[in-house]
Amino acid sequence: MIIISQTRDNIGFGSQFNPKVYSGGHALKFYAALQIWLSSVGDIKKTVKGKPRQLGINSRLHVKKNHITGAKGAVDVPIHHNPGVLDDIGSAVSYLIEEGHWSEDKGKVKAPEFDFEGSVEKLCQKIDGENLERDLQALVVEVWDDIQTACRLQRKVKYE
Repeated sequence: MIIISQTRDNIGFGSQFNPKVYSGGHALKFYAALQIWLSSVGDIKKTVKGKPRQLGINSRLHVKKNHITGAKGAVDVPIHHNPGVLDDIGSAVSYLIEEGHWSEDKGKVKAPEFDFEGSVEKLCQKIDGENLERDLQALVVEVWDDIQTACRLQRKVKYE
């Protein structure tokens, strides 16, 4: 079951701790196995013919409750206004840069796995044009797994 609920501003004493709430009381959170809050972080803009044009939005997905794996966190996803366009290549490239796997200096990205050095946009075009999406996804999974392994507590199991 998927429940979509609109947020509203919380007023009163509790608003300083939780400024956004949703209608429906505690039942929605109680019965949910996974709770994801979405918010708009900023616009995706491009200058065309001397005027800035909005191409889409950067949306933040924040996992607040997770009974499936227990992991919580937030991720930014670019959403373009063109029908059917979700920039998974751009968000994966941004993730690898943010995590320090690839270096970026003065707008130039160094991606040794793809033998590339240049702008983020050119890298995305190269990955898209040469059908390297699967390689990029595998690289993101590898970096993610390395981070999760480094965060794991390394102690012997108490109960076997």
